[in-house]
Amino acid sequence: MATKKEFADVNKSVVSMMKTYKSSLDEMRNSLLATYNFDKSILVDFIVIDINVIKELHEKETLDDNDKEEISSYRMFLKSHILDKANSGKIDVMTDKFVLDLTYELKSKVMDIITTNEELVKYTREYRENLQELNKSKYETHKKYYNTLKEEYEKETDKEKLRQIENEINKIEYIEKYGFIEELLEPGVKNLFDKFFDEKRNSYIITKCFNKVKLFGLSKGLFSSLINIEEEFLPDYEEFNNLTLFLFTNYIAYANDTIPSTKEKVIKIANDLMKLKNNAFFATEEKDDFIKVLKGILDKFDEYKDFFKENNSSYKNNEVRAEMNKKKKEYLVNQMVEFGIPGYEEYLDDVNKLEEYYTDRLHDLEKDQITKYKFIKEEDNEEYKDKMMKPKKKNGIEVMNIDSNGKELQDGSNIEPLVARGLTTPVMIVADHDD
Repeated sequence: MATKKEFADVNKSVVSMMKTYKSSLDEMRNSLLATYNFDKSILVDFIVIDINVIKELHEKETLDDNDKEEISSYRMFLKSHILDKANSGKIDVMTDKFVLDLTYELKSKVMDIITTNEELVKYTREYRENLQELNKSKYETHKKYYNTLKEEYEKETDKEKLRQIENEINKIEYIEKYGFIEELLEPGVKNLFDKFFDEKRNSYIITKCFNKVKLFGLSKGLFSSLINIEEEFLPDYEEFNNLTLFLFTNYIAYANDTIPSTKEKVIKIANDLMKLKNNAFFATEEKDDFIKVLKGILDKFDEYKDFFKENNSSYKNNEVRAEMNKKKKEYLVNQMVEFGIPGYEEYLDDVNKLEEYYTDRLHDLEKDQITKYKFIKEEDNEEYKDKMMKPKKKNGIEVMNIDSNGKELQDGSNIEPLVARGLTTPVMIVADHDD
């Protein structure tokens, strides 16, 4: 069975690659959006423009009326995603050729972003699979150790050893069995209830929590992935939607990060919430036990259930949430109409399923564009190599000014003539000096 250290060693390179791709993604996105102060929606909406169509137009020497009409649609597309009038005006005065060049350049950048994101997703998936294996290993180890202690306690007769075993069992149950969970309610149920519905106090708690998350080895991004716990996993408690997340946020906001046991508790809750969201519990028993813990906490707010039902804006039947869902549905339908995605009508009654369907179909479009883009890049690379492999004259001798990777060498590069034997005309092949 793999140890925690062994899994850490395996994940080290995976995490490193995740950070590299994440950094590259941020840099590429920011660079593209800054070009003409584009709205970030352009990163998604560009999928509807086919890379092959742009490339074909881009390579034409003369443009007919149909081509100009297509370019006009590109001009309108670019303008619709610019956030200020000044930059929008710049698009207006561009020639058709310049608009076409810009569209092709931006589409290529978007495709680079998408392909980079695909790599990030791949490494993230690998990381989660490794984490699942670690969870399995930890669960089996803890369960075996806990059961062994229980057996030893039943057999032991020495009072001092009994006391030591009992202390160890209590320690395990306190953390692993959530003996500490009611610490989340220490400010008082009424106090927490008031905070949840007080926008100003709620905002203060979130800010205070976000200022401390790194001290517990967590990231701000964790919290956005933990929304709607009750709605997804505790249907009998859905009117309390996002109360669990609020209680966890409040706990971190006021927790003492200098106490090791406090850090252990925070990480325990964070890990189990993430395992719940990602369906990463190794055993059904472990998942059921955690859900039972969450229900026990939410039961403390039972007297306020009707108030939550009427006033919790994240509850799915709340008027505010219903209006938000209505707007989301309109957006999703408009996107799918724009992208030519069929078959969404059967999901109109459930905005969550509609969003899932949209995301899946969007990914299909992305994969299609990625395939085309990779082919274009390979094709362009082969054309470039063919061009560079045609010998050039240098001091009366034909020279291939290209290195072993197909990269063009600049004038002044450190080159060494190697005469290729068996040729009627000597060809000087450039040798790159990396070694």
